[in-house]
Amino acid sequence: MKRIINGKKYNTDTANIIIKLESEYNKSSTDYYCFKLYKKCSGEFFLCTYCSDRADFITLLSKDEAKAWVENRANDYYEAIFGEVEE
Repeated sequence: MKRIINGKKYNTDTANIIIKLESEYNKSSTDYYCFKLYKKCSGEFFLCTYCSDRADFITLLSKDEAKAWVENRANDYYEAIFGEVEE
């Protein structure tokens, strides 16, 4: 998927996928969802969201917003993505 947002291109084919979270439901189910967090080579983060009841969309995230998203939804991967944190 490619989108131009604020004069910049966000392309899921060329950005690095950081994490993918997908529901257990079949894609035809109304409860299906899929979140993919990407990082561009420029360091920008964006989230691609697909829900069965609407089309794909992209949300731009700052680094702090990306950290908060991972912390809240995929905590086990936080340090692998952003490095170790203090105890």
